[in-house]
Amino acid sequence: MEVLGRYSKHWSQIQVIQKLLAMTPNGCPVAPVLSRQAQYRLSKSEIERLLIIYQSGRTVNDLAADFQVNRTTIMAHLRRAGVPRRESKISDSQLREVVECYLAGQTLVQVGDRFGVDGEAIRRALLKAGVARRSAGRPRMEH
Repeated sequence: MEVLGRYSKHWSQIQVIQKLLAMTPNGCPVAPVLSRQAQYRLSKSEIERLLIIYQSGRTVNDLAADFQVNRTTIMAHLRRAGVPRRESKISDSQLREVVECYLAGQTLVQVGDRFGVDGEAIRRALLKAGVARRSAGRPRMEH
C-alpha cells in the first residue's frame, strides 16, 4: 500500500507526457533539424588565380562574388599570401560627397555601398578629412 501511494501522485504528470507524445508523429519525439552553412574551400589554383586577379585591379567585393565566398575569406587569402591591401578608391573629388553623406546620417556601410568600397575605407577617408565619427547606435537621418 505504501508503494502504490507514493507513485500514484504522479498520475497528472504522466497524462501531460502522454498528451505531448500524442502531438508528435508516431508518438516519437521529433529531433530538431539543424541547418548548416555549406563550406566551400578554395583550391590552391583558385587562390593563385584570385591573387593575380586582385593584383590586376579587381575589388575584394568583385572577387567574393566571382568565387562565391565571403569577402573576409578573400581578405584572409590576400593577407596570408602577403599581398598588400590597396588604398581606397575614394578620390579627393569624391571625398566631399562622402563627408556630406556621412554627415547627413548615412552609416559607413551605406556610404561605402554608394561608392563601391567597404565601410573601413569610408572610415579612413573620413579620418583623413578630419570628420569626427558619430557614436555607435541608431543613425540619424535628416530629410
